[in-house]
Amino acid sequence: MSGEALPKGDITPESVTYGYGEKKVLRGCSYCFEKGKHYVLLSSSGAGKSSLMNLLAGVYQNYTGKIVAKDVNIKNISRRNISDAVTMVKQDTFLFNDTIRNNITLFCEGYSEQEISDVVERTGLKKLVASLPEGFETMIQENGNNFSGREKQRIDLARALLRNSQVLLLDEFTANLDPVIAQELEDNILRRKDKMIITVTHQHTKEKLEKYDEVLVLREGKLRKMA
Repeated sequence: MSGEALPKGDITPESVTYGYGEKKVLRGCSYCFEKGKHYVLLSSSGAGKSSLMNLLAGVYQNYTGKIVAKDVNIKNISRRNISDAVTMVKQDTFLFNDTIRNNITLFCEGYSEQEISDVVERTGLKKLVASLPEGFETMIQENGNNFSGREKQRIDLARALLRNSQVLLLDEFTANLDPVIAQELEDNILRRKDKMIITVTHQHTKEKLEKYDEVLVLREGKLRKMA
């Protein structure tokens, strides 16, 4: 695999087929996700949305067809270099048995205190951190058992925003949040016009969908623009 970074530009699945055994959730799926555009992805449960997100993130490799980033096949780019450029936030959050700080920074010491404070503010974690006697150095227990689902989701979002990746894949990322907080977070993220953002959601309100550049539907293994 190449040691080069994931090129900045469009990301295009070309005739991608993927599934589990005989069941194919993607069947010759093709679409051009354009640099800097924001997409929302709809479909029924089990239709393959999460699989598509994992394919775009380079997690799954056992598919046919290809996925290219600015004409470079992502299978030829190392998983580490893809993960530097693409951040995925899932509904189910994984936290380390370590401090809040290390869970947000992923043990990277290159971030300034201002950068960390900014993402904590933007994700609504500021009051929580301030209320804890040990603040950022508070230990998170195994599987985040000493924090609520909402708090864990915010920590994961702060982690994603701090990385400042060129592509954000958000899989039901506000599912565990209060609706008001969820809307504020989504609006905040969508202000980033320098990033490609693909959001999976089951919320189909007109107000929500109008925030995105394109609304896509995954049906019968293929992506289509919503009419």
